[in-house]
Amino acid sequence: MKDKFIKINIAFKLPVEVAEKVARLSLEISQKEDAFFTLDNLNFYPHVTIYFLEYPAYNSEKIWEKLEDISKNFSPIKFVADGIKISRGYIGMAASYSPELRHLHEAIVRETNTFRENHPREEYASINSEEISQGKKQNIKLYGHSDVLDLYKPHITITRLKNEEAAQKNAKSIQWEIEDFLIDVVGVFKTGENGTCVEKIKEFKLK
Repeated sequence: MKDKFIKINIAFKLPVEVAEKVARLSLEISQKEDAFFTLDNLNFYPHVTIYFLEYPAYNSEKIWEKLEDISKNFSPIKFVADGIKISRGYIGMAASYSPELRHLHEAIVRETNTFRENHPREEYASINSEEISQGKKQNIKLYGHSDVLDLYKPHITITRLKNEEAAQKNAKSIQWEIEDFLIDVVGVFKTGENGTCVEKIKEFKLK
């Protein structure tokens, strides 16, 4: 019998006021443009991705135990806004990659990666390896995801538009007043299309 594999997004859960701000922006943009999704804190959760993981289902409890252990050893992390970024139609607010954030990110990646048992993410099977950098290839091979460790770019996605020019235009009009805030919860979410978090599975409080 073929093993069942589960896709999750280990991500920071946003404070309520920040999540509501992101959802309002997502709705405003998607009402004007053709979007792949609209964040609403119900069907699609605003978040800061830490690590996408695809692993055999029987390792779930081991991952929860590891995340709980890690969370006990880290204090809340400060998210410092670093400007609106656009890529492939995605619109998001980037964060500074502080030493504290990097330390927690690396701990989660290195401590949970073993539970993949070297299983590759299905999405990478169709990627033309000639179109990605050597660093991304190495990350895919070792960690099952291209954008981790040195290549990790923390951010809050607001939405993804089907027209990239529309994304550029709308990004310029975004007003973001929240310069920094504390994140004190690591969540585990089921993943949907376009990197969305569609269902909360677990959450762990940073101590």
